[in-house]
Amino acid sequence: MLRISCCVFLVCGLLISTAAPLHAQEPHQAGLVVQFGDGTVVTRCIGFSEDEISGEEILHRSGLTVLFDYTSGLGTRVCKIEADGCEVPAEDCWCQCQGIPCRYWTYFYVVDGAWHYAGLGSSNRTVHDGDVEGWVWGDGRASPPLLTPDDICGTGAEVKPLTPAPSPVPPEPNATANVVQLLPTPPDSNPPPDERTTVTATGSPINLSNYAAFAIIVLALGGLGLFLYKRMA
Repeated sequence: MLRISCCVFLVCGLLISTAAPLHAQEPHQAGLVVQFGDGTVVTRCIGFSEDEISGEEILHRSGLTVLFDYTSGLGTRVCKIEADGCEVPAEDCWCQCQGIPCRYWTYFYVVDGAWHYAGLGSSNRTVHDGDVEGWVWGDGRASPPLLTPDDICGTGAEVKPLTPAPSPVPPEPNATANVVQLLPTPPDSNPPPDERTTVTATGSPINLSNYAAFAIIVLALGGLGLFLYKRMA
């Protein structure tokens, strides 16, 4: 009887220890590349548990000091990252883009191994696992250094916290998340449309491997119970 009790406790311990990994969700990761006006480049590896997050949320979770503008009626605008940009609300968000030269935070994303200028603002873009986002303080002519997800999130890279940072409440009561933010068009360029800004509501994918692992454990318990029953018979 003692041997049977020990076996039962052993199997229960095995089941408990494997239950957590069955439902644990590995964090998704996206890369962020920021190039400042003096040429300094900063990268961040952002971890997130959601299926997708916005480009704005990537900046919120980056740990960088970012000033946003919610009062334009055009959606969220990025006004300043660290020391480069415009000091809102004392200045207009695009205070250095009132004529020529025009300097502002230009937004890019990587598709098929190349940077693409984002014609829509970061609040209107969805970011998925393995994506790379880029920001450059300039006139829109130069893109950030091209880096892969492995370059940014490879072995030894620091992954920023998984939990989302609290987002500031927009002061504009009429502004909604559905408003599309149009960014200035870079000189002598024709930016491609952001093909991934339209989100279709779908259910979360089912991870069949979790169910398969659970079924194996159940079968193992059943086999052990049958073995003990035959030993006692």
